[in-house]
Parts: sequence; structure tokens; C-alpha cells
Amino acid sequence: MRAVRGKAMKDEIYLKMLGAAVWESPVPIYVIHVEVDEAGKPVDWRFAYANEAEAKHLSIPLEKLLGRSGIELLPKIGGKWLFPYYEAAYHGKTLDFDTFAQRTKRFIHLHIMPAGTPGYCLASIKNFDKTLCAETEPGTPMEQAFRHLERENAILQSLCLDYTVICFADLKTDTIEVVKQGMFSHGMDIEEALPAKEKLSYRARMVYIRDHLLVKESCGDFYGELGPEGLMRHLREKETFTYRARTKGNREGNEYFELKAIRVHQDETSFKVVIGIRPIDDLVREEGRHQRRLEEALASERRSHEVISAISKIYWVIYLVDLEKDTCERIASVGEGYQASRKVCAASQAFEDILRYIVSEEYWDHMRDFVDTRTLVTRLSQEDTITTTYRARTGEWRQARFIVKTRDEKGRAKDLLYMVNPIDRAKQKEMQYQAVMNALGQDFSVIFLTDLRQDTIELIRGGEDTHIGRKLEDVHYRCSEWIRYACEHLVHEADREEIAVLLSPARLEEELLRHKTYSVRCHVRPNPAGNEYFEVRAVLSQQDEDHFEVIIGHRALDQIIHEERKKQQQLEEALRQVELANKAKSTFLFNMSHDIRTPMNAILGFSHLLRMYKDEPERILDYTEKIEKSGEFLLSLINNVLELARIESGKSGIEESIIDMKELYESVGCLFENQMRDRQISFTRTLRTPQRFIYADKVKLQEILLNLLSNACKYTPPGGRVSFDVCSAPAQEGIELFTTTIRDNGIGMAKEFLAHIFEAFTRERSSTESRRPGFGLGMGIAKKLTELMGGTIAVESEPGKGTTFTVRIPHRIAKGPEEAFPAEDSALPDTTLQGRRILLAEDNDLNAEIAEELLKEAGLLVERARDGIECLAMLEKREPLWYDLILMDIQMPNMDGYKATTLIRHLEDPRLSKIPIIAMTANAFAEDKSKAAALGMNAHVAKPFDIRALKRVMADVLGKQ
Repeated sequence: MRAVRGKAMKDEIYLKMLGAAVWESPVPIYVIHVEVDEAGKPVDWRFAYANEAEAKHLSIPLEKLLGRSGIELLPKIGGKWLFPYYEAAYHGKTLDFDTFAQRTKRFIHLHIMPAGTPGYCLASIKNFDKTLCAETEPGTPMEQAFRHLERENAILQSLCLDYTVICFADLKTDTIEVVKQGMFSHGMDIEEALPAKEKLSYRARMVYIRDHLLVKESCGDFYGELGPEGLMRHLREKETFTYRARTKGNREGNEYFELKAIRVHQDETSFKVVIGIRPIDDLVREEGRHQRRLEEALASERRSHEVISAISKIYWVIYLVDLEKDTCERIASVGEGYQASRKVCAASQAFEDILRYIVSEEYWDHMRDFVDTRTLVTRLSQEDTITTTYRARTGEWRQARFIVKTRDEKGRAKDLLYMVNPIDRAKQKEMQYQAVMNALGQDFSVIFLTDLRQDTIELIRGGEDTHIGRKLEDVHYRCSEWIRYACEHLVHEADREEIAVLLSPARLEEELLRHKTYSVRCHVRPNPAGNEYFEVRAVLSQQDEDHFEVIIGHRALDQIIHEERKKQQQLEEALRQVELANKAKSTFLFNMSHDIRTPMNAILGFSHLLRMYKDEPERILDYTEKIEKSGEFLLSLINNVLELARIESGKSGIEESIIDMKELYESVGCLFENQMRDRQISFTRTLRTPQRFIYADKVKLQEILLNLLSNACKYTPPGGRVSFDVCSAPAQEGIELFTTTIRDNGIGMAKEFLAHIFEAFTRERSSTESRRPGFGLGMGIAKKLTELMGGTIAVESEPGKGTTFTVRIPHRIAKGPEEAFPAEDSALPDTTLQGRRILLAEDNDLNAEIAEELLKEAGLLVERARDGIECLAMLEKREPLWYDLILMDIQMPNMDGYKATTLIRHLEDPRLSKIPIIAMTANAFAEDKSKAAALGMNAHVAKPFDIRALKRVMADVLGKQ
């Protein structure tokens, strides 16, 4: 590996990370260490490592490069790289951008990325464009243009001073909005003179300017050119239109103005333009001086070299045009295209060559009209000079001008001067100003230009609905006085001291020296638009020893603050709901702990008593029944919790079939008759419906009714009444709405609890207080199942007076008994299980022991496998047809029941692959049954199993073989 020189040689981290190939690469590559102050803000950067290519790129020996401060080593450009290096070194950002390297005079592509160690970043330089480098040699237009782009903020400042009035107008809707207006412009006169309703009319403003401000002798048909129809005509042909006019002097004494209109958007309903007005008195005076010098020189017919050279400094091209003879004589020219043309030729041919070789194609039509010698006499009848602008093929902007040299005895233009001068800088300033103003105008309602060291401030933009108004006059255009005024009169009292510090000139300069941009949020008194929260953003424009120029924008944040508060409220509400849910679950678990422990105590206690009284059959039978009831209670709790989880997860669906409503009603009612009788409760039932056969999910419908009737029985004391009523009425064609009402006169519920009765894990009183077991899940399940079937459930209750539940569910009507009970296959013959050999796949020893004993008692022969692998091995080891059936657990180690079933069904010997398999598992949901069937299992039995039900399933499966 090539040794890296410098004092960073001892640190091997980056050598290991980057490798030798990096340091031998022809691409400049280097590692930067960014230094920060105690507050974590960047203050300097240093070269930690660099390869020879980077040293060569900077023309600095490698030993003098490493460890040196970048800002000290590169004083002109080092500061601007501090922030990108900091973003990569401390915030993990990767940055890519093209730039112009002033030191090497080249366009480069810079790639900066984190180095993997905080405080360090890795950079590489590539994509040198030799063509652009050649074009950006010192003194070339490209080099000047690039320098200009890097000084965008400085240009913005000068542009803001250039245009005194900027407006947005819609020529079709006759509206106008003033976005910038100089304090001493004619616009202030218009604002004071026009009635309020005409201030927003573009047409009214143009009429007022024509009638009250223009010097009519010098402006021609002003309204015909700049009225809505005239301006739209011009801007349909081209994107911009410029018009010069002479006016009565404004408050600053300016008389000559240039109005520039730019087409922004047009459609069937609108024609939107941006209009800028700037004083051009200095320019007109300068042009007048140029024109007079030319006329004097040409009138005396002295075309001395000194005069031509002087004029050529201003104008790149000077042609003398004789309209009567249609000749064009080149007096001076700069640029290869102009010099290639003949010195004297036909005027029409000379201008055709200019269009073909000099002018950009997009401006051909525009310039062809401007240089048309056939119309020049008419266009110059009232003017001594006409001007236009165009873009050259090189991409630069030019200004072309015709000046009348002499007129004939009738006053018609005879000899003209055609002159061209570059305006690329001015045009770029104008375009950039427009782009920046448009961008800022979208968010920032107020824009200032300040010089913190000169303590000056200038308002660039400030709408009518802002705090600004004429307040700057009150503070004599001093930045410090304006900040003091704003803090004392505009900022909310509680924030005044803090804002005064954060926006002080010293603090602004300190922050902008570090970060170039700086933002502060303020709470102020409401402005005319009703906004009271603002962001003040400062951007460094330029600086030197005496000046520190900053652009400051204000934008309203009320909508953002409102959204932030709304989101905060939503988060707080969500947190409150979560806390309530957690509290409800905690309360449920606390209240239910007794209910869980009670059956567990019974199971454990009676199991102990069984061992004590093993010789007393009556006690054993009694204890066994109590253990079974306790187990059923716990199983009910587990089933309810799982059912609620399935419903909430969306896994529980409706499985409709045709059911006999009368049979369901009778079976549910009979189930509770004995319980009600034992508790001495009067139980009445009524069924009123003409529809007996319906489509419904019998299991879920039955679960709803059982939950509601169980509650009524549980909370009605002896001597009370419970009624169970079902009726129906047509809802729409083919649909019957069934209404089930279960009413009791039991203990009832408090009004406060009714609002939470359908929430999971909720009970009004624990089982200890109420002396009634329960989990707080039944009502939640009943509601969710009802809604799953498209129905509604309502409850009315009052303490001591009872409770009424009303369930309404729509059901499709079945055609009749024939549809409900189609003809079935002939009944299966009785199948005896005696002597059948069963292969039991079960990993749990206790479950296996229980199953083996119960199956053996039923006359079956049982062999056990402890997992799927052992099950498969035992099946293949025995001769075919040795086993009659496999009872397959699902969740087993090594190989589960699903995998074992799949492998069995793919065995080559059909006597083995077609053996009946019954899933016997705690995975008891509908999707578990469907998956078992899809994998080839013949049936599904849920754990804990009822031996009688298991024997029926086994007999049914074996009977079909």
C-alpha cells in the first residue's frame, strides 16, 4: 500500500476503509475533518487525507495540504464548502453538485459522502468538461456569466432597486395587483387618486396614466398599445413587450420610464402578465448623448477612427443604412459573424444575413419585422429611434436600435444608423429578479433588503394586508430602529425580549456568517389579514469590510401552526384512548384474576380430594363433574378471548347456510328453560314471523342469542322475569328484518356504564362484588358479530328495573323446505370401531396419555408417534393397511402435522398415501379446518375433544373408506 504522507499517517482507519487503490486513483479523492464549537456548530475544516490527484488538482504539495485549515488554505472559497462538508460529516447526507472552481478555472462535479466516523466525510472530484473550461478562460463572456450566477444575491439587490413598480395583472378579467411600489413613484399618485373599486382595475389604471401622467406628444397611441386588447395582441406573438414613455415628473423628478410586460399564463378565461416599470432617465440621457455624438460626427461626415472606436465600446455593430438606395455600409463591428459580411451591400441582404447567422431561431419572426426596411419610414415618422431586444445564437442577449441620421424635406427618415450592443448582464439580472421575486412571492408577503453594517433597510415587497404600510418612514429607513419598533409595537409582549435578541443586527450577522441562512418564529399582534404567527428568514446576499447585505423575508405560519396544533391534539387524543384501553384491560385483568383462580382452585383442589377418597365412587363422580365444569368455564374464557381477537383482526367471516329459524329459536329457548326454572325465574318466549327458512350463519347467530340470554339469566334474581321475543318484517325484496328483544327486570345497569357495555374487558362490577362469574367479553362479541352480519344492537337499562337488548339483523329468505333440506345420500352403514388400529401423532405426554386411555376404552388399538418424522417412519415401517387411521396433532416439534400429511399424501404406495387422517388439534378456527382439508386431511376435531364426538367422526371417516 502506498504510504500517505502528512501528520495523519498514524491513523489507519481511513487506509483500511478506502484501500490503496484510492490513493493511486487519477480521480482527486480526499477526507475532510469538520471542526465544531461547543454548541456543535461548524467553524472550520481540514484535510485529513488526500491522494496525489487532489494535491495536483489544487497545485499544493501533499505534505503542505494535510492537516491544514481549509478556510486558511483557500481563503476565497474555503468558507463556502464548510456547510456541505458539515452536512455529510455530522448528518450523514450525501451531496452531488456541479460547480465552477475559481482556483482551477474549471467546471467540476463534486461528490461528498459520510466517511463512517462522525466528524469526517469523503469527497471526490470528477467530470472535468474541457470544452467549458476553454470557454471560461478569464475575460470570456462565459466566465463572466458564471461569475454572475454565483453572485445571484447581489444581482437580486440591484434588480430590486432597478424596478420601482411590479404588478400582476389579468387582462381578460381586468384585474391588477401591485406587488412592489416605490415610495416616490407615480404609483403612489394613482393610489391616492383612484377610487377604491378602480384600484384593482388594469383598464382604469391605464386610462388614468394616459389622461393624467403622460406627455402626449411623445407617447403616440399609448392606450392602443398597452390597453388590455393591445397588450394581449403583442403578448400573443411574443412573451415580452417593452414600451417607453415620457411622463410628468414623479416625486423624484424622473420623467422617462420603461414598461416591460411578460406573459405568464393564458387560457380561455385568463391572460396573466407581470408588469415592471423602471425609470430610464439616466439611460435616455446617455442614449441622447450617444445619439448627439453620432449625429454630430456623421453630420460633419467625419468618421475618424477615434470616434468609431469610442462608439464601438458601447455598440458592437454600427451600420449606416440608406433607405432610398437600399444600401448598408458597415461602420464598425465586433464578432466573427458581422465581420464576415461585406462592408457595403444591399440593406435587405445584410439584415437577412444577420437573421440567418446571428439571431436565434426563436426570434427570427420578431427581428424580421424589426429590420424590415419597407416599414422603417412609417415606424420612424414620429420617433427618432426605435429599439428591440433579441437572443443571439450563442445564447446571449442583444439590443438592436435604429436611429434617424437625416430626414428628407418632407420629414421622412432617409439615412439611418443600425446599432447593436450586448445587454446579457442586464437581461439576466431582469430574468433572475423575476424568477426570485416569483419564488419568494409565493410564500413571503414582506421582503426587506438590509445592510447591517450601514444600518439601512429598504422594503422590496409589502402587501396592503401586512404590518408594514408606511412604517419605514417612521423609523427613517434604519434597520436597527425598525427592529426596535417591531419588537415594541408588533411582537407579542411575552416574546419581546427574546425576539429583540434573536433579531438584533449582531445576532443576525453572527448566525449568517456561520450558516448563510437564519430563521426565527415570532408571535405578533394580528395583521390586517388576521395572521399572527410569522417566520422571519434572513439570507446573506453579500459582504465586504464595510457592508453586510441581507435579504429578510416574512411569511405567515398561521396555517402551519394550526395544522401542528391539530396533529398535536390528535396525538394527545390517540394517547388518551390508548391509556383508557390499557386502563380498561388492566382493570379487566385485575377484576378477572379471582374468576380465573376460582376454577383453577377447584380443579387443583378436587384433584387432590380424588386421591384422598379414591375408594369412594360417589365422591369421585361428584369431584369429577366439578372438575369438568371448572374446565369448561376456563375453556369458555379462552374461546371468548380468541373469538374477540379474530373478529378485531378481520379473520372472522360469515358462513351462511339455510337454517330453520323456528328450530334455532326452540333449541336456544329450551337450553335456558331448565336454568330459568332452577333459578325461579319466569321465562316467556314468542316467535312471530311468516319466514321459517332463512340464510344465516347459524353458529354466530346462536352465539349472540346465548350471550344475551345468559346475561339476562345471570343478572335476574329469583322471582324475576325474562322474555325472549322474535319477530320479522319485510325490509326489501327477498330480505326480512328480524328483531330479537330480550328483556329482564333484573339488577340493571348505571347510565354511566351503558356507554361502555360493548367494550371488551369491561364489567360494571367484578364477579366478587356481583357474586356472578363473567369476563366482560360477551357483550363485545355480541355487538361485533351483529355488525359483522350487517345488523345493529341496542340496550336500555336502569338500576333496579332491568335491562332490554334489541338486536336487528337482515336475512335473505330461502324458498322453502325443499331448498333448506335437499335429498341426502343414503345413510352410511354402522361402522364398529372395535379392534381398529390407530396411529396417534402427539408430542405432549399428558395429552397423549389421555387420548390413549379414552381410545383404548372404546376398543381401539393405539400406537403413538411423538412428531411428524416418527409418524411417517412408523407408517412406512409397518406393512400396508396395518393402521386404519391417523390422529394427527398439528403443532409438533421437528415436523408439524401439516408437513407430515403432505408427505404421506405423496407416498408412492396408494395403500399408504390414502390412509384416513383426522386433525386433532387446538388450532380450532375455520381457517385451520380449511387448511387441513386443503392438505388432504379427512376431518378436523378440536382440542380439548369430547370422546363421543371423536368416535362419531372416526366412525364417519372409516365408514367412507
